Amino acid sequence: MSLLFLALKGNSYFYAGQLMAMSIIHGGPPPQFVSPVLTEALICGPDKVIVSAEDVANEEIRSQIILIRDASSEDALEDAVSKASSILALSGCFRRIDMQNRGEVAIHYRFSEGLTALGMLNALKTYPMQLRCLFVESIERLTAEHLENLFKVHLSEAGSNKYHGECITLGFWRDYLQDAELKLTTVLLEEVLVFVTGSDKIPALGFSPAPSVEFLHDEDHRFPIANTCENVIRLPLKSKYEYFKKDMDFGIKNSHGFGRP
Repeated sequence: MSLLFLALKGNSYFYAGQLMAMSIIHGGPPPQFVSPVLTEALICGPDKVIVSAEDVANEEIRSQIILIRDASSEDALEDAVSKASSILALSGCFRRIDMQNRGEVAIHYRFSEGLTALGMLNALKTYPMQLRCLFVESIERLTAEHLENLFKVHLSEAGSNKYHGECITLGFWRDYLQDAELKLTTVLLEEVLVFVTGSDKIPALGFSPAPSVEFLHDEDHRFPIANTCENVIRLPLKSKYEYFKKDMDFGIKNSHGFGRP
């Protein structure tokens, strides 16, 4: 995110904050694209956060700020300020900059008021350790264990013929998730999640309804079927894992939407 004067004037930052808060509260994808510096400013207040030029994402703006910061003479500083005049004016910092105050130039993000919608900002300040991950991109990747634990499995009555076939296919499902994590299939774990839910990330508050696994006993069903409204995947019963894997790959890769190949 970077400061745009027209967006600030049009109250777009306020609306952006509102949309982020509503997405989190209503089970949508978290806004994990906010910079760590901005997140800390939201939690602690801008005056408690030290911002460096390296924290600026835009390469052109960052290089101009570094030129100002590292200027070794008044002439070099004036030249650097002249080159950065447009961004300084847009950020509201267009004033005389000399060797004494050059370190005070900063970009201030203003959309915290929008985050107060539904109590999101207050919750972030109250539980920063738990909620920081909703705003900063997570380095934790999706794993087979995550997906396996995410799905509730609906099995037939224990001891029945259907139950026996379902248990075999359930083992194939778990093996398939492991292979997807290890990239031994043409399908990624994120694609499995999209196939079932329409989302490539697990929402902060989880899915509603919770994702589930059901089974297709009709031999006419060769490929998996999913319903993204119910967050359910229906697996075809197979006698061998290689058949299961091949048909899962084809079904998911050739699905054009809503879990149907």
